[in-house]
Amino acid sequence: MNTKPLNKADPVEQLIECAFRPGTFVPGGQCFVFVRRLEEAAATIDRLVAIEPVRAVALYEAFLAGCYAKAEELDDSSGGFGQFAQDLICRWIKSRQAASADPPATASTLLAWMDNDPFCYQIEKDAAAAFDKAGLAAFEKQVRERFDTASSDKRGFHGTAPTETWRIDGPCSYPRPRVAQPGSRHPPGCAEALV
Repeated sequence: MNTKPLNKADPVEQLIECAFRPGTFVPGGQCFVFVRRLEEAAATIDRLVAIEPVRAVALYEAFLAGCYAKAEELDDSSGGFGQFAQDLICRWIKSRQAASADPPATASTLLAWMDNDPFCYQIEKDAAAAFDKAGLAAFEKQVRERFDTASSDKRGFHGTAPTETWRIDGPCSYPRPRVAQPGSRHPPGCAEALV
């Protein structure tokens, strides 16, 4: 009888899983110790970046997936877990660079995460510091393209064309908030009520 050997889980993945303590709620007072344990697991991956960068990328991605899953099982009122996740994203950037991954693909993935990810809140400066020259250029290019696309969109808020603008301490202009006229049959904020 010919049997295939079972694929063994990566020992570092097992270390990550143990550090997360799946199914166990982490109260705010224990979050610091919990994050320190995660940091120890991340340090194991850090050591792999120079010798096995492709494996390190996969492990960081698995680690980030674990962060998303664990976010519902802890009280991060101190912000330590969120900061750890941001640091992990920067480590992921560096490992992708060590693996000679395509800089535009790395930048594109990061921007997609920033669009939909609470861990990416105000990560721009840290991400910029993590990128090498080619990665930063790709990131800047994609951010500029997004900005140019958004600034050329004349529809304004909720797809309506703004008729007036107002300024707040600077050269940027913003659509003036519009409200329903007194006596209008529409409540303020209703799209039909905009004048």
